[in-house]
Amino acid sequence: MKNSRPGHPARKFLFLAFPENPMICAVRSLTAYVETTKRLWKSTQLLVSFISPHKAISSQSVSWWLSRALRMAGIELSYTGHSTRGASTSAATVAGLSADVNLEAADWASVQTFERFYHRESSAGAFARAALTG
Repeated sequence: MKNSRPGHPARKFLFLAFPENPMICAVRSLTAYVETTKRLWKSTQLLVSFISPHKAISSQSVSWWLSRALRMAGIELSYTGHSTRGASTSAATVAGLSADVNLEAADWASVQTFERFYHRESSAGAFARAALTG
């Protein structure tokens, strides 16, 4: 986890299968990625370059991949790889997820940290939705 800190236990990740739509299932995607890349691994790092010499990729590459995936999914261009944690937890908050569940899922230190630095309310499409539904 990127946000480890002293005295804070290491986090376990839980990925649930989404058989209703295999195209967006994280378990299916991760399994396929591991099968495709395991012969390329030269270290214990999961994410490796598809380009020879197949070294572990940098955090900048991960950020670029995340940004590209967000754009392909039709999500606001203002979100970057760095802001995906804040964006996802902001969306979960708007959808009604409790603060406690949201804090644990994203490993926020406190509600105040999330609210002060990361909580973003999206207005993208608000005018169009209001015009079409009002």
